[in-house]
This record gives sequence, structure tokens and C-alpha cells, in this order.
Amino acid sequence: MVNFDRTAFIAKFREEADEHLARLNEGIIELEGDPNDADLLDELFRVAHTLKGASKMVGVLDVSEVAHKLEDLLAAMRGGRIEAGGDVSDIFFEALDAIVFLADAAVRDEKADYDVEQLCSRLEAVATRGRTEETRDPAAAETNSKAEKARPAARKKKAKRGRVAEAPVEPERPAKEPDQEDPGNGQGDESEEKSKPPGRKKDVSAGTIRVKTAQVDKLLNLVGEIVISQIKSEEHLDGLKHLLSFASHVTEEWSELRPGLAEIAAAAGPQGDELRSRIAALDEVTGEMRLKTKDVVSMYLEDTTRGGTVVRELQEEGMQLRMLPVGTVFNAFPRAVRDMARDFNKDIKLEIIGADTELDKKVLEEISDPLVHIVRNSVDHGIESP
Repeated sequence: MVNFDRTAFIAKFREEADEHLARLNEGIIELEGDPNDADLLDELFRVAHTLKGASKMVGVLDVSEVAHKLEDLLAAMRGGRIEAGGDVSDIFFEALDAIVFLADAAVRDEKADYDVEQLCSRLEAVATRGRTEETRDPAAAETNSKAEKARPAARKKKAKRGRVAEAPVEPERPAKEPDQEDPGNGQGDESEEKSKPPGRKKDVSAGTIRVKTAQVDKLLNLVGEIVISQIKSEEHLDGLKHLLSFASHVTEEWSELRPGLAEIAAAAGPQGDELRSRIAALDEVTGEMRLKTKDVVSMYLEDTTRGGTVVRELQEEGMQLRMLPVGTVFNAFPRAVRDMARDFNKDIKLEIIGADTELDKKVLEEISDPLVHIVRNSVDHGIESP
């Protein structure tokens, strides 16, 4: 049997877990505003399921167990038995923080000092609370059952409209015409589609790859070396231009000297044959020198210009590798503001605008802590209690 060395995969798992945890944090905040968002609940359930599977694959069983209980909690939300908010969100966030702690311990190859069993029992109690209440109250059970049946129907209806709207994106799989989907009601679907609020952005992670920061820095250093080489090439071009100017000057000087030498050779008669031969040779050499130098300068200029354009574009694209949306920092604020608002008993709604604005990664790292401090002070001192 082949021994499985999980240490080679733990760091990779930790990076992926950060993304899953960030999405779960954001998603629960969104669910507090709209507990009946079926698509969001489905998405979060898939994220929790992925986290559970990934942690189990690398042998971090504590994380897998907690993620499994989060699945159960989300399943209860999907079934309409409980809703995000209050103690449900509190225990969910506590579980996410526990996963961070457990994953960090796994990276260090240490045993985490955390009562996972007690946390899972509390998560299970919250997840099954709705079923207990349904047992006590048949009317509530009937209401939840109707709500649970309504969710798939709503998703089907939404997907039905979505197929019509998204058909142009996938021409190889054309959608049915609106009148085929719902005969005699095409206009109603169109107006309903227009009235729908814009959906969440599609996940573009499938078009990305993970690259270590050190590799990006090394690449940018090499780009810097290329830029320096390009600058030196442009300096060499200036030298070649001076050489062309010198060759032109020599040719002009020879043009002025040649008539006098030709007269001397003609006056010397047969004795001037050698001089005439030298004059002819110099005519050929100076002319060829000027033409060759001009051709070399022209080709070098063309290559340097084209190379400069490529190098500048390479430098700009290389710098873009370090650019990240400020949302990578701001996305942690909704959870922090929510927790602080509960601690200070304040009613606060955080709205983030311009999260797609990009800054250099090092700049984001430097401003992260000061921004957290500013937000904390704003919540503590800038907003009054209700």
C-alpha cells in the first residue's frame, strides 16, 4: 500500500480553504438580507460540500466534520426550517472561525486545541431545531413543507427564463424560442426578465490559475532586466547613428578630395595608372561603407522600435500581475462590521462601492490593518446607538 504524504497538499488546501471561507462569510451576510435567496443557498451548500471533500481528501478530518455540519445547517435553510440571522448566523460564523483555526494547525502539523465535538453538537442542535418545532407544531410543519416545495419550483422557473436569455452565449446549444417555452406569453416573460434585479457575478475562477507571489516577483525582476537591456539597446542605436553620420562625413570629404587627385592622375599620364586605380577603389569603399552603415542603422532602428513596444507592453502586463481588486481587503469588512454592531448593540448597514478598483498587492497589504482600525473606530465612535 502506498503511503499518502498529506503535507505536500496541506498548503494547497489552505489556500483553497481561504477562498471557500471568504465566500461562506460573504454569503451568510447576504442571506441575512434575503433569507429566501434559493440560488445563493444552493451556491453556499456547494461551497461547504467542496470544503468538506477537500479537507477529507488531505486528511484534515476535524475541518471535514465541521464542514459537514455546516452542510446540514445550510440544508435546513434550504428547507425553510431556519433562516440566517441571529444565533443561526452566530454559530455559522463561529464554525468558520473554527475551520480557520483547525486548518492553520494542520498546516503547522499540530494538534488543534479545540473542542470540535462540542461545536458540532451545537451546530446539529441548531440545524435540527426546525424539525423539532415542526413536530410540536403541525401548522408550522405544513408551512415549511410548502416553502420547501416552492423553492425548487422558483428555481425551475428562473432557470427556464435563464435559458432563453443566455441562448446567444452558447450558439452550439440553441435555446427554444419563447413561444415554445410558454405559448402565448412571450411578452410577459420579457417584461418579467427586465424587471428582475441584476444577478450575482458569474464565477470566473475557472479561467484563473494559482501562482506564488515569489514567482511573480521573480518574473517582474526578469522583466526589469529586459527593460534595462532595451535601454542599452537604444543607447547603442545612438552610437550607430553617430557612426552613420561619420561615414557620411568621410564620403563628403572624399568627394571634395577626389577631383584634385583625378587631375593629378590625368596629368601623370601612364605613371598615374596606380593612382587612378586607388581612386576607383576608394570610390567603391566609401560608397559601400555609407550604404552598409545606413542599412545596419535602419534595421537596428526597426528592431529596437519593435522591441521597445513589446518590452513596454510586457512591463505593463507584468505590473498587472501584482494588481488585485481592493475587494480582497474590503470583503472582510461586512463580517467584522456585523460582529461589532452586535457587540455594541448598533444598527449598521455597510455598503461597499468600487470594490473592483485595483491596487498593487503590497499597497493592499499595507493599508489593510489601518482600514480595519478606521472601520472599527467608525462603528465604535462614529455611529450612535439606536
